[in-house]
Parts: sequence; C-alpha cells; structure tokens
Amino acid sequence: MKSRSVSLFRRTVNPVSLGLTITPPLDKEEIWVLSPRTAIRRAVHSLSEAFILASSDSRLLDEGHDDAQTLMAGLKEQIADLEKRLGVAVQRGETVQKRLSDVEAAHRVVEEELRRKAEEAGPAAIQAFRGSEDFAAEVEQIISGRREEIALGWLQTSEGEAKLDDEGALCFQLGQYGMQKSLYDLLAKRDPSFSAQAWGLPELMMNPEAPAETPAADTLPLKFLLPNLVIDNFF
Repeated sequence: MKSRSVSLFRRTVNPVSLGLTITPPLDKEEIWVLSPRTAIRRAVHSLSEAFILASSDSRLLDEGHDDAQTLMAGLKEQIADLEKRLGVAVQRGETVQKRLSDVEAAHRVVEEELRRKAEEAGPAAIQAFRGSEDFAAEVEQIISGRREEIALGWLQTSEGEAKLDDEGALCFQLGQYGMQKSLYDLLAKRDPSFSAQAWGLPELMMNPEAPAETPAADTLPLKFLLPNLVIDNFF
C-alpha cells in the first residue's frame, strides 16, 4: 500500500516516516506488527499533541511580543516626552542666559555712568566744600594750633617773608591803635571835655582793620599756609 503525502508547515512529509520519527522508539517486533494505518494514526495523534504545544507556545510568544510592543510604545512615548521637556529646558536656559547678558550689559552701563558722574562731581564737590564756612572753620582750627609751624614755613620763601612783614605790621598797628583808644577813652571818661589837641596829644589814629575784601577760603594757598600738611588726606 502506497502511503499518501501530506503538507505540514509548507513541507511535504511522508506520514509513516513522520509517525515513526515523532512517536517514541519501538522495539523491532512492535515495528513489524504495526500496520501502516496504525502508524499513521499514532503519528497524527503525536502530531496533534505537538501542534497543540506549538500553538500554546506561539500564543505565549505572541502575547510576549504584544507586551514587548506595548512596552516599547510606552518607552517611545516617555523618550519623546523627555526630549520635549529637554527642548523646553534648553529654550528656557537660552532665554535666561540672554536676560542675564542683558542685565550684565545694563549693569555695566549704569556703573560707567556712575563712575563718569563721580569723576565730574568730585572736583566740583571739593571746590564747593572749600568755599563753604565749614571748610574755613576747619582751616582756621588747623592753623590755630600750628601758627609757629606756619610762620616757619612762610620764612622759607620771599613771599612768605613779605606776608609775615605785612601781618606783623598790621598786628603792631592794631596794638598801637588799641592802646591809644583805651587811653583816650579813659581820659574822656574823667574829663568829658577831653580832646587830644587840647591835651597836646596826637589825634586818634585810624583803625588799621583788615581789608574789607578778604580772600575766600577756596583761594587760600593751603600748601603755602601748611607746608607740612598732606592736602590730599585733608578731605
């Protein structure tokens, strides 16, 4: 009896040979007694069991493949979300960096403007202070405690010597005027009709006051008046 060929998994297989290969090995005696029909039946039975197992494994593989596909899809979504967030973060970082650069540039402009104003206002403020009463009072306070030092400084120059001569003459005249006026006032108090001419005395001298226009404090030659004073540290 010629056995039929069947198609299994797109391959041509001899049922008898397939049955003998799938079924457990038999003793030679059992092989001799098996009829082709029995061999085919046993082969089909074993093949059915193998197909069921293969279908189950295939289903598990399909389920695993679906799970893997779902997992991959989720991972792709997460990656896309992370890439989107990264892009937003990079854009925000660039915006912050630009704003920081703008703030730094504006800060430099303000610093430069303040420095320029300070340079312009510095000399004017010093000049204004030197023209104030506070400055004159400070100079007078410093001079009052260092008159001898100032006089010695004046003597080191011809201008200083002339200044001392003028100051000395003025002081002498003031002293002379003061004594004369005090004496004449005393005589007038004793004799209301007192007159210098009647008593044969010289007329009362003019009051040798300082000039009405005195140099302003901001024109005082500090280095000339205070030769040993560091003017730069005075302010």
